[in-house]
Amino acid sequence: MASITDQLHKSLEELYGRLGDAQVEALHILVAEKPEVKNYSVNEIWQAINRRLAASSYRPNAKTEKQESIMESLFKPGNSYPDIFSTNPDDIDMDNYL
Repeated sequence: MASITDQLHKSLEELYGRLGDAQVEALHILVAEKPEVKNYSVNEIWQAINRRLAASSYRPNAKTEKQESIMESLFKPGNSYPDIFSTNPDDIDMDNYL
């Protein structure tokens, strides 16, 4: 049987997507300090976690060069795309832009 923290973690991720490490840690601390949190709505738990992080002036780590280059290779800058409004869309090979 999964712990209360694991159940809450799963519920949060179902609604908000994958939690960051800091949010998971804040959830564990929140459950340890306030056992009644299990009776909160998922929205209230989400807000409590993020209020805790905001109160501690949490800032995510800066992106590494590797992460930035991955994003640049996956997503071309906007000016790399054709202007579909001034050309015939049938003449554009969209496979080049996927």
